[in-house]
Amino acid sequence: MSLPQPTPGRGENSGNGARRSGGRPAGVEADLGGRGPVETGPSPGRPWLEFEVAGVTPVLHAAAPTLSFSLDLTERTGREVFMAALTVMIQIEPIKRTYEPEERERLSELFGEPHRWATSAQRMMWSTESVLVQPFRERTTLEMQLLCNYDLELAATRYFRAVEGADVPLALHFNGSVYYPGDDGGLQIVQLPWDTVADFSFPLAVWDQMIDSYYPHRGWLPVGRETLEALRRRKLERGLPTYDAAVQELLEACEKPLASGGGPE
Repeated sequence: MSLPQPTPGRGENSGNGARRSGGRPAGVEADLGGRGPVETGPSPGRPWLEFEVAGVTPVLHAAAPTLSFSLDLTERTGREVFMAALTVMIQIEPIKRTYEPEERERLSELFGEPHRWATSAQRMMWSTESVLVQPFRERTTLEMQLLCNYDLELAATRYFRAVEGADVPLALHFNGSVYYPGDDGGLQIVQLPWDTVADFSFPLAVWDQMIDSYYPHRGWLPVGRETLEALRRRKLERGLPTYDAAVQELLEACEKPLASGGGPE
């Protein structure tokens, strides 16, 4: 099934799954016709930042599952940047991807029936990270680490667990303060707006590699304390070696034909 594709926004295809988009610290006016912002170019003397996601790799020996995004940052006016304190909001854009029948079935608990996905699957929040950019001129590269979780109660984790095959479209929205020298040498500050976006096709193989390195052949399902205690007692009573074995025994008991007037032990 192919989902309806929204009209692409601003940016240039980079050829490696990423799309660049420059910020508009100034020099952008609202379009009264309702078509959104109109880019008129950077204001004289102010930085004009553009971002691209160069790639992503799993951090294999961290305390918890972690991804490292490599970000290329370009200052388009040639002005020196003292520092930039940025917030990066990472969103999954499910609507920009196609799905096989098995994937659609698994994703129904997230987005509802497929005919609703044009509205329910537009975008999904994954994480918000902070990045500090060191002094540079024209171009620099930085690493942004994203702490991940395999808790299946989290929407983003359930999404990655449900899909396979094609990459996942991401949108990274940048916001923050850019510090630069003024013409008189004094410190100047300009705000980077949220419409500074870099699109990226996130390889599912990277997610799988990260999860398999931390939780080989495992998944995590949170349960209430009383449920966990009841499962512990049953595991002890049955002499079972693990919680997985206790859950498996319960599933097998439920699958057996119920005795007349009875139920699983």
